[in-house]
Amino acid sequence: MRYERQTQVLGNIQEQLEALTIAVVGVGALGSVAAELLARMGVKKLVLVDRDIIDESNLHRQALYTEEDVGKPKVLAAEERIKEIRKDIEIETHFVDLTHKNIDIIKADIVIDGTDNLQTRFLLDEYCMKNNIPWIMGSAIKEEGYVMLITKPCFKNIFQPASLPTCEQVGVLPTITHQIASLQVQQVITWLRKEEGKLLHVQGNSVDEITVPEAKEYTYNYLEGKGEEIVKLCGTGTYQLRADVDYDEFKAREGVEDKGFGLKVDACLVLKDGRVLVHADSEEEAKKIVAKVVGV
Repeated sequence: MRYERQTQVLGNIQEQLEALTIAVVGVGALGSVAAELLARMGVKKLVLVDRDIIDESNLHRQALYTEEDVGKPKVLAAEERIKEIRKDIEIETHFVDLTHKNIDIIKADIVIDGTDNLQTRFLLDEYCMKNNIPWIMGSAIKEEGYVMLITKPCFKNIFQPASLPTCEQVGVLPTITHQIASLQVQQVITWLRKEEGKLLHVQGNSVDEITVPEAKEYTYNYLEGKGEEIVKLCGTGTYQLRADVDYDEFKAREGVEDKGFGLKVDACLVLKDGRVLVHADSEEEAKKIVAKVVGV
């Protein structure tokens, strides 16, 4: 009876939906909404991947989280909230930075993109194309966004490596992030119906379809590690660096607070997977703080 209202619309597709394992990469503005919708619709299993900590500036658009969640890893808070919505759902969480070395964790029936940068999207695209996995791209900024179900090489025809504005620089409304996330979940239905995905451009109350040609050539540069360096996490004033830190040894240092999921000292959070998150005003300042606090 739980899914009676949507089964009236979906018919036999409901059974297919309930059998799916779906990976959501990034559980921020898009991914948190998509993950909640998928859980409510009956999806069997979610694989949640995110490298970030919840910041107060996230709360106006990242619907799963509350003020009590600030400071927690997004994947852990998302798992807790989704389990309150539906106890029988299977959830696998990865509080890591997705790279070419660990990309296999997203192996699923279909992948939803909730990331905030082109570098990770290129990595997703290459992995999914190589493994014949459909993925659903999504992006939102200000009052507009893009959505596309991708089943063939075409993403690199649409977007090229570039320094694009971020939501931290130009802002974003929660209305557009919810629109885009909802359309991403609708694309799962499109895929189950074996319909072709199209690039959708959403702006205000209008949705336009854009025709995209298939790529004539395809390379796998990002699966070889291209572009993995210091990055600024969207909207938080936080930088992520990689450091060769002995976690257990660092844990024993004076002044280090064990948060369970990481070690906090001054402006730095040292994580078990070798990452260091640091609040700073610039990339150069972030490097200096990590060098001083962590010693690398």
